[in-house]
Amino acid sequence: MDNNEIRREILEVLYEFEQDDPGRKVNRGHIKEKLDIDYKQIKSNIRWLEGEGYVKVDWLPQTFLSLITNRGINLIENKEEFNKEFPLINVQNIINSKGIVIDSNNVDIKIDESIDIKATFNSIYEDIEIHDNSDEVEKRILMIEEMLKKDNINTSKINDAVGWLRVNANWTILPLIQIIVSLYGLYLPK
Repeated sequence: MDNNEIRREILEVLYEFEQDDPGRKVNRGHIKEKLDIDYKQIKSNIRWLEGEGYVKVDWLPQTFLSLITNRGINLIENKEEFNKEFPLINVQNIINSKGIVIDSNNVDIKIDESIDIKATFNSIYEDIEIHDNSDEVEKRILMIEEMLKKDNINTSKINDAVGWLRVNANWTILPLIQIIVSLYGLYLPK
């Protein structure tokens, strides 16, 4: 689990506690129990969330007590902003470029039908040949396709490639954004 996922889940845990018992402070043991990650990861991510103003923390000698702030509550309740700040990477009922149906139990984006990602990429590859910068375009499309096959998606590499394509091959953007944003829930800055 990366820091982005940990922060997202910590906020969700603190929000759940706030809904059940408003004003109740949560110690690190409760967070560890819910997330099953080590204390060091919890502490560093709680510090980051505190610095951003999403949580209030009382630091004690061997532990801490945390409480979600109004800013954190507002973020969680605004799903679009929450997903931008802490992007989802899980998918449901998607056929990846290997033709394998991917399933996830922790999905916030609902997909009603299977989508053939391989056919979409093949369509892009067919169109590449008629453009002047085909080698560079193909290199970036291939990198995006390969990255999306991995368990740990490097969103910064995808952002960089999409940024380049936006400037140099904008005809690729619509199908890529449909795949990346709609299916994978990644937030790509404008």
